[in-house]
Amino acid sequence: MVRLSRFPRPSAILAVACLGLALAFALPLFSVYYSHQRHNALVQSHAESLRTALQLRLSLIENQVSGAAGFLSAGRHIDAATFAEFMRKTSTSKIGQALRAVAYMPALRRGEIHLVEQFFELNSDAFRDEEYPPFQLFPATDNKAMFPVVLVEPEAARAQVFGFDLASSPVRLSRAQQALRTDRLVLTDPLTLSQDDAGAPVSLLLIAPVKVEEFSLEHNGLPSLRGVVAASVTPVHVVEELLRDTPAHEVLVELRMGPWSLPGLVFDRRGAPDEDSAGPLSHRASAAPLTLRFANRAFRMTYSESVSLTAREIANAAVLFLLSLMATALGIAYRWRQQQTADEITTRLAAQEEELRKSGQLIAQAQKQEALGNLVGGVAHDFNNLLAVILGNAELLDEDIPSQERAECARQIKLATERGGTLSRQLLSFGRRAVLEPGRQDIAEFMAELESMLRRVLPETIDLRCHVAPDTAPIFIDRNQLDTAVLNLAINARDAMPTGGSLIIEARNVSLDAAFVAEGDEELPSGSYVMLAVRDTGHGMSPEMADQAFDPFFTTKPVGQGSGLGLSMVLGFVRQSGGTVRLVSEKGKGTSIELYFAALDAAAAATPIFANVNLLEDLHVLLCEDEPPVRQVLKRQLVSAGYQVTCTPDGEAALRKLRDGLRPDVLLTDVVMPGSVQGPDLVLAARKLVPGISTILISGYPRDAEEAASALPGDTVVLQKPVKKRDLLDTIVALTSAGPAAEAAE
Repeated sequence: MVRLSRFPRPSAILAVACLGLALAFALPLFSVYYSHQRHNALVQSHAESLRTALQLRLSLIENQVSGAAGFLSAGRHIDAATFAEFMRKTSTSKIGQALRAVAYMPALRRGEIHLVEQFFELNSDAFRDEEYPPFQLFPATDNKAMFPVVLVEPEAARAQVFGFDLASSPVRLSRAQQALRTDRLVLTDPLTLSQDDAGAPVSLLLIAPVKVEEFSLEHNGLPSLRGVVAASVTPVHVVEELLRDTPAHEVLVELRMGPWSLPGLVFDRRGAPDEDSAGPLSHRASAAPLTLRFANRAFRMTYSESVSLTAREIANAAVLFLLSLMATALGIAYRWRQQQTADEITTRLAAQEEELRKSGQLIAQAQKQEALGNLVGGVAHDFNNLLAVILGNAELLDEDIPSQERAECARQIKLATERGGTLSRQLLSFGRRAVLEPGRQDIAEFMAELESMLRRVLPETIDLRCHVAPDTAPIFIDRNQLDTAVLNLAINARDAMPTGGSLIIEARNVSLDAAFVAEGDEELPSGSYVMLAVRDTGHGMSPEMADQAFDPFFTTKPVGQGSGLGLSMVLGFVRQSGGTVRLVSEKGKGTSIELYFAALDAAAAATPIFANVNLLEDLHVLLCEDEPPVRQVLKRQLVSAGYQVTCTPDGEAALRKLRDGLRPDVLLTDVVMPGSVQGPDLVLAARKLVPGISTILISGYPRDAEEAASALPGDTVVLQKPVKKRDLLDTIVALTSAGPAAEAAE
């Protein structure tokens, strides 16, 4: 064992002294340096938190302005009270004073201003109830185009901007016309509004297009067809509200649009530091520049704070100086300080991540709601058109009109009903719950008809080329759904080539091996397939976008030009048809989407799916349907074909008749009905009471009916409402015939 001498040598004492002095100076300096680094990390965290909150509020402003434009674009009756109520319901406290005013300005020509003035004269009482001043156009200009403010919120802004002509400024007029031309949000450069005082922070004018076909401000309204919603936004006010409770005594936030700083976009809280918070050692900490986006324009944000060592930090350094020779105490103090700093940073980072997560959820929810609103609006529009055709022709049938016109009315009602059924099947295809109506389809014939249709739809700037390889096998597919899917892909390709390009659609036989199938996430047997490819030379997608392309509600199109449902519907239809989809895209070069369908062999292609049969007379049909109008229509169709029909309103009544001795040849029943006996229950009971009875299920939601029928014995057939008379009668004959037709139907 080596033992130390009782008295160390002078050189050892000198070494210990030098080490002690070195530690005495080095450790306090290190503590000061470490505190500065911690302050820098906190400043960076403050900057990122401010950027996140500022980006969220700017996104909320975009959503509110876009929502106001979408509300006005809906084509409904709008007046001052309706617009004020909409703005009050959609406003949020998170926007604060940044969104100073939101105004609607219809696009007019110089000679149409008298219509606006006449409108306000006729509706002066309604606008006076909403505290609007008398309408007066200002300032006077000679421009041919006019954008007068006719609706404005909040109330405090009406006295200043009501009647203001946006076209009085060439720059603002250009931005308004750009918004209408591109159908996108447009943000002006910083400007000082006419109602602002000298030295006030500059504002940004956010302009959203309002495009409608029939819009008026009164019941018999203005003939104004379109316009803009303009909102004045003051970013500095957003920063002021976010930093209102910030403990830092010197903060400088600067926003830049482009490479230069713009006056009025600087938030400066620099001033004399407080004596309690300032210290002898201070420095200015700057965060790394951060980027924000607002209305398709980029802002660069710089953030800095003035920080100084607190009295506690200086005391810690003094303690380190006095206790530098006590290694144990020094290690404990250093470890405690290090752990405290780590906890503070971890807490701030966790709070920042939580805020980012919530912000992302809010933005994603807003996008989904907007896409869902577009989908619901489109469906409601189409169904309302169909209902208008049915109602109008039904009312004409009630009148005394010639027989030729009555036949035309009936034909229009039938066509509208068929279009409604097609629309409902498309909606079910989006949810991958559609009941497809497949049949043999020759690819060459399909491509010829597709090319003829697309040449009428696509602009002349797009070079369309369709090619079918020789001997391409036929496929077993729902033709209507295939038309919709390929047309959807062609329209997407058109939108990806706004200045023109090439669109190539080709079909050929391919053989898929196990390696190809393993690349996808679906179960697909290897073998012979027909590939139908749609290729364009558009802007393409990045790998990240391509991975999300088939997600519902995901779209790369601007707001209002796409709901993000098209590719999802295509994928659902192809997979439901037993195929798969592959997407290949490269940024700047284009996109290729390949649809794979199982090829039909010669024997399968030659086998008919249904046989033409003749009606069988003297059949007895038990009809069970809870909706009286539907029950009456079905009964008339069956009676007109010579069948005997017994009607019941629910499953319990039908079951009582069967138990009382009724012996029908065919049971035609709805799936879901009032009472305890549903369609599948009635089928099981009927087969026990009447052996050999033919059973047919009808439903407006055929996927549930198919699932129920799959568990039933025998050859129960499922039909989707609305049912054509010819399809209903053919199904009854196919089920009750004993000849070749029945075998073909089986």
